[in-house]
Amino acid sequence: MIIWVRLSNQPMSSTNFPNPRVRALRILAIETTERQGSIALSESGSLQYHHPLPADERSAATLAPEIKTLCAAHKWHLGNIDRFAVTTGPGSFTGLRVGIVTTKTLGYALGKDVVSINTLDAIAIQSNHTGELEVVMDAQRNEVFSRRYLLEEGKPPTPLTDVLIIDDQIWAEQLPAGIKVTGPVLKKLRETLPIHVDVENEANWAPRAESVALLAATAEPISSPLELMPIISAKVQPKKSTLKTKVKQKTVPANTQLKYLFANTKRTEDSIQNIVGINRTHDQAKLI
Repeated sequence: MIIWVRLSNQPMSSTNFPNPRVRALRILAIETTERQGSIALSESGSLQYHHPLPADERSAATLAPEIKTLCAAHKWHLGNIDRFAVTTGPGSFTGLRVGIVTTKTLGYALGKDVVSINTLDAIAIQSNHTGELEVVMDAQRNEVFSRRYLLEEGKPPTPLTDVLIIDDQIWAEQLPAGIKVTGPVLKKLRETLPIHVDVENEANWAPRAESVALLAATAEPISSPLELMPIISAKVQPKKSTLKTKVKQKTVPANTQLKYLFANTKRTEDSIQNIVGINRTHDQAKLI
Protein backbone atom coordinates (compact mmCIF):
# COMPACT_ATOMS: atom_id res chain seq x y z
CA MET A 1 0.00 0.00 0.00
CA ILE A 2 1.37 3.41 -0.99
CA ILE A 3 1.73 6.05 1.71
CA TRP A 4 1.00 9.36 0.01
CA VAL A 5 2.55 12.48 1.50
CA ARG A 6 1.36 15.63 -0.24
CA LEU A 7 3.95 18.29 -0.90
CA SER A 8 3.47 21.81 0.42
CA ASN A 9 5.22 25.17 0.77
CA GLN A 10 8.88 24.19 0.33
CA PRO A 11 10.37 21.21 -1.53
CA MET A 12 10.56 18.14 0.69
CA SER A 13 13.78 16.20 1.12
CA SER A 14 12.11 12.81 1.35
CA THR A 15 8.76 11.27 0.46
CA ASN A 16 8.46 7.56 1.15
CA PHE A 17 6.66 4.95 -0.93
CA PRO A 18 6.80 1.54 0.80
CA ASN A 19 5.64 -0.19 -2.36
CA PRO A 20 7.60 -2.98 -4.13
CA ARG A 21 6.38 -1.66 -7.48
CA VAL A 22 8.47 1.50 -7.17
CA ARG A 23 11.41 0.14 -5.20
CA ALA A 24 14.81 0.93 -6.73
CA LEU A 25 13.15 3.05 -9.44
CA ARG A 26 15.26 6.05 -10.44
CA ILE A 27 13.31 8.96 -11.95
CA LEU A 28 14.37 12.22 -13.58
CA ALA A 29 11.42 14.63 -13.56
CA ILE A 30 11.12 17.80 -15.64
CA GLU A 31 8.72 20.75 -15.30
CA THR A 32 8.85 23.64 -17.79
CA THR A 33 5.25 24.89 -17.89
CA GLU A 34 6.04 28.20 -16.21
CA ARG A 35 8.74 30.76 -17.01
CA GLN A 36 11.06 29.23 -14.40
CA GLY A 37 11.22 25.47 -14.72
CA SER A 38 12.71 22.85 -12.42
CA ILE A 39 14.14 19.33 -12.41
CA ALA A 40 14.11 16.64 -9.74
CA LEU A 41 15.69 13.27 -9.05
CA SER A 42 13.91 10.58 -7.04
CA GLU A 43 14.81 7.02 -6.13
CA SER A 44 12.67 4.25 -4.65
CA GLY A 45 9.80 6.70 -4.31
CA SER A 46 11.89 9.13 -2.26
CA LEU A 47 12.81 12.61 -3.47
CA GLN A 48 16.59 12.97 -3.66
CA TYR A 49 17.15 16.38 -5.23
CA HIS A 50 15.00 19.27 -6.45
CA HIS A 51 16.63 21.97 -8.54
CA PRO A 52 14.96 25.15 -9.90
CA LEU A 53 16.29 26.29 -13.27
CA PRO A 54 17.85 29.78 -13.50
CA ALA A 55 15.11 32.39 -13.19
CA ASP A 56 16.76 34.90 -15.52
CA GLU A 57 17.05 32.59 -18.54
CA ARG A 58 14.57 30.59 -20.59
CA SER A 59 14.32 26.84 -20.03
CA ALA A 60 15.15 26.16 -23.69
CA ALA A 61 18.68 27.41 -23.08
CA THR A 62 19.27 26.01 -19.60
CA LEU A 63 17.38 22.72 -19.24
CA ALA A 64 19.81 20.30 -20.89
CA PRO A 65 22.97 21.82 -19.34
CA GLU A 66 21.31 21.89 -15.90
CA ILE A 67 20.33 18.21 -16.20
CA LYS A 68 23.92 17.36 -17.03
CA THR A 69 25.26 19.43 -14.13
CA LEU A 70 22.76 18.09 -11.58
CA CYS A 71 23.33 14.45 -12.51
CA ALA A 72 27.12 14.89 -12.43
CA ALA A 73 27.03 16.67 -9.07
CA HIS A 74 25.06 13.83 -7.49
CA LYS A 75 26.82 11.05 -9.42
CA TRP A 76 23.75 9.97 -11.33
CA HIS A 77 24.52 8.47 -14.74
CA LEU A 78 21.71 9.05 -17.25
CA GLY A 79 22.02 5.46 -18.46
CA ASN A 80 21.10 4.23 -14.97
CA ILE A 81 17.88 6.27 -14.78
CA ASP A 82 14.82 4.05 -15.15
CA ARG A 83 12.19 6.61 -16.03
CA PHE A 84 11.87 10.16 -17.38
CA ALA A 85 8.77 12.17 -16.44
CA VAL A 86 7.45 15.52 -17.63
CA THR A 87 4.36 17.71 -17.40
CA THR A 88 2.49 17.67 -20.71
CA GLY A 89 -0.17 20.28 -20.04
CA PRO A 90 -2.39 22.05 -19.92
CA GLY A 91 -0.21 25.11 -20.37
CA SER A 92 1.44 27.18 -23.05
CA PHE A 93 3.17 25.29 -25.86
CA THR A 94 6.15 27.63 -25.51
CA GLY A 95 7.05 26.16 -22.13
CA LEU A 96 5.69 22.65 -22.58
CA ARG A 97 7.56 21.83 -25.78
CA VAL A 98 10.97 22.34 -24.14
CA GLY A 99 10.33 19.73 -21.49
CA ILE A 100 8.52 17.38 -23.86
CA VAL A 101 11.23 17.44 -26.55
CA THR A 102 13.94 16.89 -23.93
CA THR A 103 12.10 14.03 -22.24
CA LYS A 104 11.13 12.38 -25.51
CA THR A 105 14.69 12.57 -26.82
CA LEU A 106 16.25 11.21 -23.63
CA GLY A 107 13.76 8.35 -23.41
CA TYR A 108 14.15 7.47 -27.07
CA ALA A 109 17.94 7.70 -27.15
CA LEU A 110 18.46 5.76 -23.92
CA GLY A 111 15.62 3.26 -24.35
CA LYS A 112 13.94 4.25 -21.09
CA ASP A 113 10.34 4.58 -19.89
CA VAL A 114 8.64 7.95 -20.27
CA VAL A 115 5.74 9.19 -18.14
CA SER A 116 3.30 12.00 -18.98
CA ILE A 117 1.98 13.98 -16.00
CA ASN A 118 -0.97 16.37 -16.13
CA THR A 119 0.18 19.82 -14.95
CA LEU A 120 -2.96 20.37 -12.88
CA ASP A 121 -2.41 17.04 -11.09
CA ALA A 122 1.12 18.14 -10.19
CA ILE A 123 -0.18 21.39 -8.69
CA ALA A 124 -2.95 19.62 -6.79
CA ILE A 125 -0.57 17.33 -4.92
CA GLN A 126 1.34 20.35 -3.61
CA SER A 127 -1.56 21.47 -1.41
CA ASN A 128 -1.90 20.37 2.21
CA HIS A 129 -5.65 21.04 2.07
CA THR A 130 -8.22 18.36 2.95
CA GLY A 131 -11.44 18.63 0.99
CA GLU A 132 -12.23 20.01 -2.47
CA LEU A 133 -9.54 21.92 -4.34
CA GLU A 134 -9.86 23.80 -7.63
CA VAL A 135 -6.67 24.10 -9.72
CA VAL A 136 -6.52 26.78 -12.42
CA MET A 137 -4.05 27.88 -15.07
CA ASP A 138 -4.11 30.67 -17.63
CA ALA A 139 -5.70 29.65 -20.95
CA GLN A 140 -5.31 33.19 -22.39
CA ARG A 141 -8.15 35.35 -23.80
CA ASN A 142 -9.62 35.82 -20.30
CA GLU A 143 -10.14 32.07 -19.92
CA VAL A 144 -8.70 29.49 -17.54
CA PHE A 145 -8.01 25.77 -17.52
CA SER A 146 -9.64 24.33 -14.42
CA ARG A 147 -10.04 20.99 -12.70
CA ARG A 148 -11.57 20.11 -9.34
CA TYR A 149 -10.08 17.53 -6.98
CA LEU A 150 -10.92 15.81 -3.72
CA LEU A 151 -7.95 15.76 -1.35
CA GLU A 152 -7.93 13.14 1.40
CA GLU A 153 -5.20 12.39 3.91
CA GLY A 154 -2.92 9.57 2.80
CA LYS A 155 -4.34 9.44 -0.74
CA PRO A 156 -3.40 11.02 -4.07
CA PRO A 157 -5.68 13.81 -5.36
CA THR A 158 -8.87 12.42 -6.92
CA PRO A 159 -10.09 14.36 -10.00
CA LEU A 160 -13.78 15.23 -9.74
CA THR A 161 -14.09 16.86 -13.17
CA ASP A 162 -12.50 16.82 -16.59
CA VAL A 163 -10.08 19.58 -17.54
CA LEU A 164 -12.28 22.53 -18.52
CA ILE A 165 -11.70 25.80 -20.35
CA ILE A 166 -13.98 28.50 -18.97
CA ASP A 167 -14.24 32.29 -18.86
CA ASP A 168 -12.24 33.40 -15.83
CA GLN A 169 -15.02 35.57 -14.36
CA ILE A 170 -17.68 32.88 -14.81
CA TRP A 171 -15.29 30.42 -13.18
CA ALA A 172 -14.84 32.68 -10.16
CA GLU A 173 -18.58 33.33 -9.80
CA GLN A 174 -19.40 29.61 -9.80
CA LEU A 175 -16.99 28.65 -6.99
CA PRO A 176 -18.90 27.17 -4.03
CA ALA A 177 -18.37 28.25 -0.43
CA GLY A 178 -15.57 26.46 1.41
CA ILE A 179 -13.61 25.39 -1.65
CA LYS A 180 -9.89 26.12 -1.87
CA VAL A 181 -8.26 27.34 -5.09
CA THR A 182 -4.68 27.23 -6.36
CA GLY A 183 -2.71 27.82 -9.54
CA PRO A 184 -0.31 30.35 -11.09
CA VAL A 185 -3.07 32.36 -12.77
CA LEU A 186 -4.20 33.51 -9.31
CA LYS A 187 -1.49 36.16 -9.53
CA LYS A 188 -3.90 38.13 -11.70
CA LEU A 189 -7.25 36.72 -10.51
CA ARG A 190 -6.88 36.71 -6.73
CA GLU A 191 -8.52 40.10 -6.25
CA THR A 192 -11.60 38.99 -8.23
CA LEU A 193 -12.34 35.91 -6.12
CA PRO A 194 -15.46 35.78 -3.91
CA ILE A 195 -14.82 36.28 -0.19
CA HIS A 196 -16.12 32.79 0.60
CA VAL A 197 -13.26 31.16 -1.33
CA ASP A 198 -10.06 30.03 0.41
CA VAL A 199 -6.74 30.56 -1.41
CA GLU A 200 -3.79 28.16 -1.26
CA ASN A 201 -0.38 29.37 -0.09
CA GLU A 202 1.20 31.24 -3.01
CA ALA A 203 4.36 29.12 -2.73
CA ASN A 204 2.29 26.17 -4.01
CA TRP A 205 0.63 27.85 -7.00
CA ALA A 206 3.20 26.91 -9.66
CA PRO A 207 3.99 23.26 -10.55
CA ARG A 208 7.31 21.83 -9.36
CA ALA A 209 9.37 18.94 -10.70
CA GLU A 210 9.34 17.23 -7.29
CA SER A 211 5.55 16.86 -7.68
CA VAL A 212 6.06 15.36 -11.13
CA ALA A 213 8.54 12.85 -9.69
CA LEU A 214 6.12 11.91 -6.91
CA LEU A 215 3.28 11.19 -9.34
CA ALA A 216 5.57 9.44 -11.82
CA ALA A 217 6.60 6.86 -9.22
CA THR A 218 3.26 5.08 -9.62
CA ALA A 219 2.09 6.28 -13.06
CA GLU A 220 1.99 3.98 -16.07
CA PRO A 221 4.62 4.79 -18.73
CA ILE A 222 3.40 5.50 -22.23
CA SER A 223 3.99 2.71 -24.74
CA SER A 224 6.77 4.58 -26.58
CA PRO A 225 8.69 7.83 -25.96
CA LEU A 226 7.78 8.82 -29.51
CA GLU A 227 4.13 9.07 -28.48
CA LEU A 228 4.81 11.77 -25.87
CA MET A 229 2.81 14.83 -26.87
CA PRO A 230 1.21 17.82 -25.11
CA ILE A 231 -2.38 17.74 -23.93
CA ILE A 232 -4.22 19.31 -26.85
CA SER A 233 -7.88 19.19 -25.87
CA ALA A 234 -10.19 20.21 -23.06
CA LYS A 235 -13.91 20.63 -22.56
CA VAL A 236 -15.13 24.16 -23.16
CA GLN A 237 -17.73 25.78 -20.93
CA PRO A 238 -19.67 28.28 -23.12
CA LYS A 239 -19.47 31.84 -21.83
CA LYS A 240 -23.24 32.34 -21.63
CA SER A 241 -24.13 29.10 -19.92
CA THR A 242 -24.61 27.55 -16.51
CA LEU A 243 -22.99 24.48 -15.04
CA LYS A 244 -25.93 22.43 -16.35
CA THR A 245 -25.09 23.29 -19.96
CA LYS A 246 -23.53 20.47 -21.91
CA VAL A 247 -19.89 21.14 -22.67
CA LYS A 248 -18.34 20.75 -26.08
CA GLN A 249 -14.94 19.51 -27.12
CA LYS A 250 -12.19 21.89 -28.17
CA THR A 251 -9.25 20.31 -29.98
CA VAL A 252 -6.08 21.85 -31.34
CA PRO A 253 -5.44 20.49 -34.87
CA ALA A 254 -2.52 18.06 -35.11
CA ASN A 255 -0.70 20.22 -37.66
CA THR A 256 -0.82 23.18 -35.25
CA GLN A 257 0.50 20.98 -32.46
CA LEU A 258 3.43 19.82 -34.60
CA LYS A 259 4.15 23.39 -35.70
CA TYR A 260 4.66 24.42 -32.06
CA LEU A 261 6.77 21.38 -31.27
CA PHE A 262 9.05 21.80 -34.27
CA ALA A 263 9.61 25.52 -33.78
CA ASN A 264 12.92 26.52 -32.22
CA THR A 265 13.78 23.03 -30.97
CA LYS A 266 17.16 22.66 -32.69
CA ARG A 267 18.99 24.39 -29.82
CA THR A 268 17.32 22.12 -27.27
CA GLU A 269 18.10 18.96 -29.25
CA ASP A 270 21.70 20.04 -29.86
CA SER A 271 22.13 20.60 -26.11
CA ILE A 272 20.82 17.12 -25.37
CA GLN A 273 23.35 15.65 -27.79
CA ASN A 274 26.09 16.88 -25.47
CA ILE A 275 24.58 14.81 -22.65
CA VAL A 276 23.76 11.48 -24.30
CA GLY A 277 25.77 11.68 -27.53
CA ILE A 278 22.76 11.54 -29.84
CA ASN A 279 23.62 11.31 -33.50
CA ARG A 280 21.30 13.53 -35.55
CA THR A 281 20.80 10.88 -38.21
CA HIS A 282 17.36 10.09 -36.75
CA ASP A 283 14.31 11.32 -38.57
CA GLN A 284 13.54 14.66 -36.88
CA ALA A 285 9.83 13.86 -36.92
CA LYS A 286 10.49 10.81 -34.75
CA LEU A 287 12.41 12.75 -32.13
CA ILE A 288 10.22 15.82 -32.08
